[in-house]
Amino acid sequence: MSALFLGTWAAPAGAVPGTPAPRPPGSTAPPVANGQHGLAGVARPTMRILVMGDSYSAGNGAGGYYGAAGCYRSHANYAEVFASIIRASPYAQPTAVTNVACSGAVTADFHNSKDGRPPELSAVDHSYDLIFLTIGGNDAYFSDIVKFCLVAKTRTAAHCASNLSRAESMLGDGTLQRRITTVLKDVRAKANAGASIVLLGYPLLEGDSSYSLKSGSAPTVKVGQRLRTLGSRADAMQAAVVKSLNATTAGGSLRFVSTQALFNGPPYHGLYANKNNTGRWMVQPVIDASLATYKTWYHPNQTGWAHEGRLLARTKGVPTSKTYPVISSPHLPDAVASRSYSARLATADNRPGTWSVTSGALPLGLTLRGATIGGVPKSSGHSKFGVRFVDASGTSAKADADLLVNSAARAGAWSSSRAPLPAGHGGPSGAVPTVSCGGPVCAGHALYTDTSGHRHYALLQLRDGAWETRDAPYPSGVDREAGQVDLASVQCDGQGDCVGGTTVYASTGRATAQVFWTLLNGVWTAQKAPLPADADTLLSGPNSLSCGIDVCGGSGWYLGRGDSAGREVLWTWTRGTGWKAASAPLPPGTDENADSGDQLFACGRGVCAVTAHYNDTAGVAHELLWTWTPRSEWVMRQAQLPAGATLEPNYVAVSCGSSVCAAIGLYRLGEQDWRSIIWTWQPSTGWDAGQTPPSPADTTYPGQAFQMSCGGDTCLAPGSYYGRQGVFRNLLWVWTAQDGWSVQQPAPLGSVGDSAGPTYRQASCGGSLCALTGSYKAVGGRVVTVLWTTADSVTWVADEDPGHLTRNPQPPYFNHFEQVGCGPSQCAALVSYWDSAAKTTRNVLLHRSASSPDGVWTADSPTRLPADAGEDPSQYLYASSCGTAACVVTGSYYTDPAFQQYQGIIWTRTTG
Repeated sequence: MSALFLGTWAAPAGAVPGTPAPRPPGSTAPPVANGQHGLAGVARPTMRILVMGDSYSAGNGAGGYYGAAGCYRSHANYAEVFASIIRASPYAQPTAVTNVACSGAVTADFHNSKDGRPPELSAVDHSYDLIFLTIGGNDAYFSDIVKFCLVAKTRTAAHCASNLSRAESMLGDGTLQRRITTVLKDVRAKANAGASIVLLGYPLLEGDSSYSLKSGSAPTVKVGQRLRTLGSRADAMQAAVVKSLNATTAGGSLRFVSTQALFNGPPYHGLYANKNNTGRWMVQPVIDASLATYKTWYHPNQTGWAHEGRLLARTKGVPTSKTYPVISSPHLPDAVASRSYSARLATADNRPGTWSVTSGALPLGLTLRGATIGGVPKSSGHSKFGVRFVDASGTSAKADADLLVNSAARAGAWSSSRAPLPAGHGGPSGAVPTVSCGGPVCAGHALYTDTSGHRHYALLQLRDGAWETRDAPYPSGVDREAGQVDLASVQCDGQGDCVGGTTVYASTGRATAQVFWTLLNGVWTAQKAPLPADADTLLSGPNSLSCGIDVCGGSGWYLGRGDSAGREVLWTWTRGTGWKAASAPLPPGTDENADSGDQLFACGRGVCAVTAHYNDTAGVAHELLWTWTPRSEWVMRQAQLPAGATLEPNYVAVSCGSSVCAAIGLYRLGEQDWRSIIWTWQPSTGWDAGQTPPSPADTTYPGQAFQMSCGGDTCLAPGSYYGRQGVFRNLLWVWTAQDGWSVQQPAPLGSVGDSAGPTYRQASCGGSLCALTGSYKAVGGRVVTVLWTTADSVTWVADEDPGHLTRNPQPPYFNHFEQVGCGPSQCAALVSYWDSAAKTTRNVLLHRSASSPDGVWTADSPTRLPADAGEDPSQYLYASSCGTAACVVTGSYYTDPAFQQYQGIIWTRTTG
């Protein structure tokens, strides 16, 4: 796309290992193929690749520039990464790349000379097998949008609005579509009839859909929302152009590849205008490249370019070989010992042929018949073996395959398994599963990419101690390949029913449906989410999901008929009613809805509560409290604040138990006077007016808390305050029906060497059983972890140093709890620490039953990993959840010593 500035760029930290090293300028000779897998002695023809278009093909941000001045061509762009992949096994395809793309190119540059360079179209001839290009971004004023909407030093609301409007106009009146159509038609006409032409889309420019820009008297510009809409419309338009051309005699062999989902993650890898994203795959202004090299800003860094190349290599329709088969299924779904198993081998083009195992061996109990590996594996373990395919013409291909056999979870002990993926997945997913337990059921989801490059959701379910998976179903008429995003994590209620959902987009880029998945009586079903009667255009959702004891719910976003701003939709689900939708009620006279992405959703027993803020016409933020009960449906209450208070809308938490909901917020009475406020809901009274929570006797500055957990008839909110002499201390606010809100300060058993006392990290209530995690600094400076539990919300029992982390040869220099999750009768917690002797991260899983004597937690240390983990897998733990029959913890670990591939993992502990 348009390069804004001139200069060179050094790869930021985090560049992907294995990215091809830049070759000398002008070098076109491909490197020697890295292994030819069954093709020894065969002289394979070279695949010739042509790269055309703008900076998003040339290589801005990749470094090592060569060629025409100002074009920023790089041997580390996506085409070179793609070429390096298919030169290696299993493809072993000799490849040569020619790059004529140039930074700043527009569609007219395909037909006209520029700065002494010939028209790009003149490079096209019949010798090329594959043509890559990006084009159209500079026609739509990409550089001006970046400059005036996103870069901190140059952005202004007025200039941003005018440039966004120009781009929107070009998309709306068909100008950009006509220009791109002309380019593709002319490339197609000049190219070899058998050549494949691949048009790539652009990543989204802003990750925060609520990012707005206001300067002076100019109206507020909703930059994030408009850029996201522009990006979606541009992707849809380019896809429509390719589809239309392929339907004509002049078309065929064209493909559009979107890169938006790649950079969107999860986790998100793009840029934010107002903050730094440490996981970015793009060049951030100033931080990654100085003003002197500003033409690289808002382009992929080496990591981003490498991932684009990998995306192309796994995308169906992008050729990786001229004539030879490619095995597309070496990554087989996991098996479970003593359970029936079946998986099918396949080539990328599904050509018929014969299969054989050439090295290693299948797990004991499994055999290969035809293309199917099946049987009942006898024991757990990790098997690696080679497979060979021979087609009808005698042409062969080989690949290394692997199959992991997990053990079923045993009652009373933690077991581990990879996050299971359906057949056809493309190897270690890198996606951490999200899992929830409710009642006797545990379920979840994982995002994965198949061997054709399509992203899918797998739905997971724990059955008889083993995790099962299936591709997420879709309702009739909904295309599962349509680019769905924004999956709300699967949640389970206390009765053992679970829900999940996603937004589905049409080829035009418009959201066509919200899909809900429901696990009822052990069966997953799918349906289009209902919408309010005044709905005209779907926007997004569900943005959040929550389940309580007997009700689940979520929130989303839509346009009503005649609306220019979005409206909030609130969904609820019960066994009796199924899914129902309602438009969120707003205060009278409100003409601006609650901010999208700000909604917090919580459900308990027969109640759901939602908080969201909106700005009035004066720009003042207000907090709304919506509550659902079976009798009254949705009711709105504007949260009250003390006189003169200013709401801080990004610091709100909400939770619901059996008979109570609570929301905690933050407000200011001046520039530096920050205080917390808690609003409490009960069935008989509804939401109260809010109260400043009580403070300890030694308080010199009011306490603050940002986390809330309610369960049964108890709510917990861990926080902090300043005591005398300015000492920073921690506190715990507790609500019970008998006492309302009170301050408690559970103390450790040992000798506290730090005058600040213990630090509380996270609280969780699953009913009458509640848990609190934290640590304290003992005499001598040693950090001691502590788990507190209570069954009556008054008496806390401390278990110090669970897992005995300090008994290592060298004490860890830090240890901390990541998560704790409680169900009605058990809790699970996880702690990570640095083992200074082994110089690696260690993890401990902990469990506590309501019947455990004296509040003692049982520990599993070290955590066990599947058999495919590397020697130093650097495992990470993320979340825990408990129901009545099991507790689960999710995380990830590396499967290779180079730390290039990581795999989602689930630890499971059943109760019998």
